[in-house]
Amino acid sequence: MRPLLYIPILLLFTSFACTASKKKAKTQEAYLENNVSIKAKHFNPQFNWLRGKMDISGSDIPVEVSANLRMKKDSIIWISASVGGFPVAKLVFTKDTVIVLDNYKNRYFAGNYKKINDSLKTNISFRLLQAVLLGEFYPLFHDSTYTSYQENLSVLYCTPKREQSELAIQNKGFSASEKTFHAIWLNDDSTRVQRVYYQEPIKKVILDIVYLSRHVDDKKLPKITEVKMKGKDEAICAKCVSPSCIHPVICHNLDTSHKQMTDLYRKIDKFPGVKKAFVGSGIRYDLLVDDFNKNNEDGNHDEYIEQVITRHVSGRLKVAPEHTSDATLKIMRKPSFQYFHKFKEKYDRLSAKHGLKQQLIPYFISSHPGCEEIDMANLAAETKDMGFQLEQVQDFTPTPMTVAEVIYYTGVHPYTLKPVNTVKTREEKLNQNRYFFWYKKENKDWIRQRLQKAKRPDLLEKLLDTPSEAQANVPKWLSEKRKKR
Repeated sequence: MRPLLYIPILLLFTSFACTASKKKAKTQEAYLENNVSIKAKHFNPQFNWLRGKMDISGSDIPVEVSANLRMKKDSIIWISASVGGFPVAKLVFTKDTVIVLDNYKNRYFAGNYKKINDSLKTNISFRLLQAVLLGEFYPLFHDSTYTSYQENLSVLYCTPKREQSELAIQNKGFSASEKTFHAIWLNDDSTRVQRVYYQEPIKKVILDIVYLSRHVDDKKLPKITEVKMKGKDEAICAKCVSPSCIHPVICHNLDTSHKQMTDLYRKIDKFPGVKKAFVGSGIRYDLLVDDFNKNNEDGNHDEYIEQVITRHVSGRLKVAPEHTSDATLKIMRKPSFQYFHKFKEKYDRLSAKHGLKQQLIPYFISSHPGCEEIDMANLAAETKDMGFQLEQVQDFTPTPMTVAEVIYYTGVHPYTLKPVNTVKTREEKLNQNRYFFWYKKENKDWIRQRLQKAKRPDLLEKLLDTPSEAQANVPKWLSEKRKKR
C-alpha cells in the first residue's frame, strides 16, 4: 500500500487547480531565524464542499495520474485517482481515519493516522493535508527555524539555509544535502502560497507542489472558475437537512445571482494579454431559466447568458440535461427536460440576435439507475425532433458519494426504499446505447424490431420515418443532410 499512500500524503503534483468560494484573511505564526516571529497571512476558505482536479507524478508512480478531489471543510477529503480514464485508487481522509482502496491490485487499507505515520515514518494529519490542498501557509515543522528571503514578487521561507535548498531543488538527487529541508514561496504580500518544496534524503522523498493561478485586479483568477452559491441567510442553511438546494425546486434562500460571474468575465476580457476566455466544461443551464429559477431578483440571468454567448463560447457550448425521462432525472436531482427546451429557445434567440452560429452541445447518459430501454428510445426521438444528431453518449459509471451509486449496488432508492431497476450487463447497456445512434444503418433494423415488439409505433415513426410534423422542427442543414443519406 506504500506507493498508493504516497499519492495524497506526499502530494507529488505537477499541477493543481481548485475552486472555492470567497476567501477571508486570517493569520498564523511562522518561525524564522533567531526565533523572530512574523505574521504570515493565509486564506481560510469559506465553503461547505470544495471540488478540484490534480495531476500527480513521482518516483513511486510510473505514469501520470489524474485525480478528482472533493473536500468538506474540516471534515472529509475524498480523492479518486485514475490513469487514462481507468480508476486505480480511491482515498478517503477524515479527522481520525484513512481509507485506501487499490483498484489496480485489489487491496484495501483502513486505519488511523498513527498507524500510517508509524508505518511510513511521517507526521501527517488531516489539518496538514487540508492546508496543502488549499494552499494555506502551514509550516511542516513547527519546531524548525525558517529563514526568509525576498525573491522578485515572492517571499521565500526555507529551512535550513537557502544555499542548501537551492542545490537540492536543482539536483533532486539527494546528493546536495543529507538534511531534511522545507521551502515555501508566498506572494509578495504573504497572502497566498505559490509553491511548496520538501525533500527527505533518507527516505528518498521529494514533494514539489506548484499552485497555478493568475491575478485580476489583485484578485486570484483560478485555473478553473465556477459559480458558487450560498444561502442569503446562512443561519437557515446551518439548520437545513434537505439533501439538495435545487431539487425538486430551488430553495427560496439560495442566492443564485450570476452578477459576480458576469463581472469576473468582464474583468478577464480587460486583463492585459488575455485574447479570449472560453467556457471549458459547460454551464448550469437550468439556473438560467426563469420558469425554474425564480430567484432572479437582480435580473442578471439574461445579462449573464448574453455575455457568455457573445464573448465566451469557442463555437460550441456544452450543457448537461443528462436525460429526457422525468423519472430518471428525479433520481439525478435534476429538473425536467422541458427547461432545456426553454433554455435552447433563449440560446437560439440570442445567437440569432448577434448573428452567431454556435452549436449547443447537450450531454446525455445511458444505463443510469431508473432508466429503461424505452426511456432511451424517447430520448433519441425527442432530441431528433429538436434537430440534434448526437455523436456520443456517456454510459453510467458508479461514482462514490452519490445516490445513483447506492441504487446501483443495492437496487433500492436510499430515501424511499423502493426498488429501482438498473441495467448492468453488457447486452443491456448496448441495447440502451443503440437508440442514441438511430441514424446509423446498422442500428435501424434492430430499432424497428425492438419498438415493434414494444408496441410503440409512435416512436418508430419519429426515429426512422421522419414524419412531416417533426420535419418542421428540424433545421434546414440537418434536413438536407438526411436527404443526401
